[in-house]
Amino acid sequence: MTCVQCPVLSRCRTQIVYPRAGTNGLLVLEEAPGAEEDRTGENFAGCSGQKLRDLLAEQGICWAETGRASIVRCRPPWDRPPSGEEVQACLLLLEEFLRAAPPRVILTVGCLAARIFWGSPRLLVNLERMRRTAPRYRDVERAHVHLRGLLAKTPCAILPLPDTRPTAWNRMAPNGQRWSEIGQEQVALAARLLREPGDCS
Repeated sequence: MTCVQCPVLSRCRTQIVYPRAGTNGLLVLEEAPGAEEDRTGENFAGCSGQKLRDLLAEQGICWAETGRASIVRCRPPWDRPPSGEEVQACLLLLEEFLRAAPPRVILTVGCLAARIFWGSPRLLVNLERMRRTAPRYRDVERAHVHLRGLLAKTPCAILPLPDTRPTAWNRMAPNGQRWSEIGQEQVALAARLLREPGDCS
């Protein structure tokens, strides 16, 4: 497949980074490919991905069995955040992927990945919304319009996770916790949900 919907991204990328379905019920979802992802064609190939792999391994979750995807499939120039138009162009592809390989739990890594499900540009607000409705996602009206139909029918837990890049991971969150502590709690919750029988309802 050759996609040219986003002229800037299609000129700057090395390759399209396609999602990979998992077998353990977990999907980790990032904002967009970075330099390593663009080079290798694999999501979470860089240093933030290594931190995520370590966190999952601590909870006994096998990386090879974990699904991986990004909101936008092409690396933005200078690793800038994807534009609204670029997100819009890729969300229908994400919806198709989620329909074809529905996960039981989604870990959304970073602010943008959380925002398309929970609605706020502030990660801590999205975490608080999740905690009010967990474990199953129930805030369908807050999600991006392209995902609402799918989410209304999908028994899935959607857990916001702080950015796992070292520069962000060790900072303090507005509530006084370290983002790293919040992230460890979220990954532990994901592991617990995956161990429970049935769906996440």
